[in-house]
Amino acid sequence: MQNPDGKEILPASDQVSEEVEQTTQNPAAPITSQVSATIQWPSPPFLRLWATGTSQRTPGFGQQRAPQQQLNPTEDPDFAFSGPEPGDPLYISPVDSLELKLITLQLAGPDHYSTWARDIRRALVTKDKDGFLDGSVPLPVDDRMQRHWRRCNHLVRTWLGNCVTAEVAARLPPTEDAKTMWENIREMYGKLDLVKVFSLTQALTELKQGNLSVTACFNRLSALWNELEAVEGQLEGPETTIRKYREIKEREKVIRFLLALNDSWIPFRSRILAMKPVPPLGRIFELAVQEENQRLATIEQERGGESIMLAAIGKNLGRSHGVFRAS
Repeated sequence: MQNPDGKEILPASDQVSEEVEQTTQNPAAPITSQVSATIQWPSPPFLRLWATGTSQRTPGFGQQRAPQQQLNPTEDPDFAFSGPEPGDPLYISPVDSLELKLITLQLAGPDHYSTWARDIRRALVTKDKDGFLDGSVPLPVDDRMQRHWRRCNHLVRTWLGNCVTAEVAARLPPTEDAKTMWENIREMYGKLDLVKVFSLTQALTELKQGNLSVTACFNRLSALWNELEAVEGQLEGPETTIRKYREIKEREKVIRFLLALNDSWIPFRSRILAMKPVPPLGRIFELAVQEENQRLATIEQERGGESIMLAAIGKNLGRSHGVFRAS
């Protein structure tokens, strides 16, 4: 079979064989260019890229990747909701069981409500659940998070029930909401007891050091201060107002501590009040303990000197007595 130029046309299989044979005889000739120039069939994409000298490679150093569209995890259908993480108020750790008792003190009446409420709040803060008492952790809008919120709400409500006596629990209105139960307890037992405030204030005024050490006197004052603060409750308001209130209370404690010391501490009291600014209560207590230790050391030294003197006098008297008898 011949073409219009008079050259003989071989079948496709014979053409390939002839090209391969020529390539074998001339190894320097590129195989791809010779075969692709002879064989006329569509090649796969990777062969076309290889033949044209182009390829899809990962950008190397100094090359910028093409911007990719970022998907919002909540819009991704393959996104798996993992639930609350530790530190989230809706997270429940493996040790947070229904039988857990947050504190050892059980509320039996209004006498110890202030201390009980303070300890309950502190215990819930450690578990990131105090927001269920004041409503700062509301019911989420997301349906998936609502289930976790209800679990935590029932858990806190059960913990509150575990920390009251059976008599108190029987008087409370039935509710499944932790915040409502907390408010009911406060309404029944948390009203300000002016009689208690008066008795604590009077005890603070009348407390004197007497034969107590500085540490023992300070501990008694601290116990009365803590009980009074628990009865009065927490102050709510702007941060500047709360800070100013705390400064006033701190100054009152300093004055009360200095007044409780014996009259032998008047020079120490004068030195403290002359300082500008007046040190905080903790620092004043530290200075008072150091002063007391110095006084005790001085007394021990004086007693030691007196003992040595008395022993010497006794020894001399004994010798004199012996001399008198010998004579």
